[in-house]
Amino acid sequence: MSEHKHSYGQILRSSSIVGGAQAINYAIGLVRVKVVALLIGPAGVGFLGAYTSAIALVGAVSDFGASPSAIREIATAHSGRNAEELARTFAMLRRILLATGAIGWALAILFCSPLSEWMTGSREHAWPIAIAGSTLLINSSNGVQASLLQGVRRIGDYARSNLIGAALSCVATIAIFLLMGESGIVPSMIAASVVALSCSAYFSRRVALASVKVTMAETWACFRKILGLSLAMMWNGILWAGLDMTVRSLILRQFGADAAGNYQAAWTLTGVFANVVLAGMASDFYPRLVGMIGDRPRATRVINQQTEIGVLLSLPSLLFAASFAPYVVKILYSSKFDAASELLTWMAFGVFFRLVCWPMWYVQLAKAASYWFAATQTISVGVQAALTLILLERFGVVGAAYAYVCAYMIQTVLVLLAGRKLIGASWEGETAALVLLGAALIGGAGALRLYASEIVANLGGGALCLLGAVISLRGLAYRLGDEHRLIRLLHKLPGARLLFPSQAPAIAAQGIGASQSSADGGKL
Repeated sequence: MSEHKHSYGQILRSSSIVGGAQAINYAIGLVRVKVVALLIGPAGVGFLGAYTSAIALVGAVSDFGASPSAIREIATAHSGRNAEELARTFAMLRRILLATGAIGWALAILFCSPLSEWMTGSREHAWPIAIAGSTLLINSSNGVQASLLQGVRRIGDYARSNLIGAALSCVATIAIFLLMGESGIVPSMIAASVVALSCSAYFSRRVALASVKVTMAETWACFRKILGLSLAMMWNGILWAGLDMTVRSLILRQFGADAAGNYQAAWTLTGVFANVVLAGMASDFYPRLVGMIGDRPRATRVINQQTEIGVLLSLPSLLFAASFAPYVVKILYSSKFDAASELLTWMAFGVFFRLVCWPMWYVQLAKAASYWFAATQTISVGVQAALTLILLERFGVVGAAYAYVCAYMIQTVLVLLAGRKLIGASWEGETAALVLLGAALIGGAGALRLYASEIVANLGGGALCLLGAVISLRGLAYRLGDEHRLIRLLHKLPGARLLFPSQAPAIAAQGIGASQSSADGGKL
């Protein structure tokens, strides 16, 4: 197997392990969402999303960006093959994150009344926010353990932790809502956090760490070391959490709890389709990129490969979401959430741009380019905030979806510019062609659903979904080759070798060719 096909295979393997587990997680989560939607309705779902956003904003402020930096620090220590340094890094990060979690809970208690008033226009939700703030401390402890699994690339254990946690959380959440109804929102949030912490604690104990003693002075020095990038990450977290809470608050106050529930439904479903791929990037691609960021050609090649695999894995599901949004919403929620279908169609298009820009986005983190990172995120959030304010007033709740799409299109341009400036990285011709093809297909599917008759939308959407599936399988077959187990299984189907060839120079002309260097046969 060539070096490039091996690299594609490694990317697919990590995406399959983590993304597959994430897909099962979200399948479990969708069962939970369905039951919760039936038990507490759109209004309850809206308040659940609002509480979650309020706590996320407090967490973004109190975290100092330490949680995202933890993966980078652990990955760097692990790449040095120094067991004692890895143990020391983990011990210091655990102290830092526990402290930031405690600060977060304290801030949630102190500012629960203003947050409630900002969110709903009254202070009646202050105490639920204060109590829900305890999840910040629990999640900080869980975060450092999950970062250890990701940083040392124990991808299987990380996936199993998430999978078991999702299943147990589903059972706990449904039981709580059955017993308590809408008043079980905060207890369900706490229960889910405790379950996740328990699972990550079990699997992180499998990582052999040396016994070390770390002083408070050393911990403080570690915190100061990561502070530059951490402050940029904190700023990023505050921006996006603040934007999310502002959007939800505007919808809740201007259009009511039911409208907020519809927005939450669409937002959750797009997260399902995106996070299956993004989880693989965060768990394996980011630590890999940190280790090779000094080798610009190699880093650029892997960024292109990750982008291509991300498009090929996500294209069928995003096409399905855009094409059949009304049916997806009705099946996974209920007919009370019908208004979420138009939001889902638009947001599926925005999620596509989120997926394709993320591999290049990680360059800024791997290089610890805090100024670039802060600048690109500030512009993206500023654009989305301004557009949301304007478009909500003019188009109603769907205006938030329009703003979402525009913001991620602009962010894609910004991270491409930053990647070129920082390491000279850019999309190669085949990668760019694949991205454009995917955008055209999803845009076409969305246009059919929004503007054509139902029968035309269903037939046309079905055809586009079939085409997207063929393109994805052809692209994967070409990139992975006959040596990969997935392609060998695929080629056992009648006619599969003809439809999904593992070597086909014509693929590049169709916009789905793989990125190849001259060492592997040159450009196609």
